[in-house]
Amino acid sequence: TSMTNTFFVSVIHEFQYRYPGITLSFGDMVPNAVLNAVAQRAADVGFLRGVFSHEELAIEELGTEPLVVALPKDHTLTHKKKLAGSDLAKEPFVMVPDEGAMGYNFGKPRYCRENGFSPVLRTEANQMQAVIWLVHLGLGLSLIPLSLKGLHRGNVVYRELRDPPSISGKMVYRRNDNSPVLIN
Repeated sequence: TSMTNTFFVSVIHEFQYRYPGITLSFGDMVPNAVLNAVAQRAADVGFLRGVFSHEELAIEELGTEPLVVALPKDHTLTHKKKLAGSDLAKEPFVMVPDEGAMGYNFGKPRYCRENGFSPVLRTEANQMQAVIWLVHLGLGLSLIPLSLKGLHRGNVVYRELRDPPSISGKMVYRRNDNSPVLIN
């Protein structure tokens, strides 16, 4: 779901144009479940973020985007238009758990280390919408893909980072699948 505002849109539009007779069905899953669904033929194609590999699956990078900070509207950092990594040093974080994230968090700890701190985990959620909801509740801040700024919650504001880390969006499918739709 965290890709629905970016690369995913153009891929779906192109697919619909090329294959108007194909019915699409969508499911919202954590990254590990996406990989398993495609590998086990429960899904033909998956879209996800992070750093991972899978022997049976081809992985195509669709693009990258910077991470931004999601924080509660009443947070003291909202007065700044752009944040430095050091601004986040003592802040509690809301994150996706590593075991379900398939590397989604890969760049975040490195970014924090490069800025002189380790992120303090306050709470976790397995979907980005839930992460933003927890930020909305005031449980911490989070580094999220820029495109998720489109998910509006009344109590969440977004701030750019100086020298932000980025995350890529990927499409996965079975390497040896002979479906005419997947081959093209």
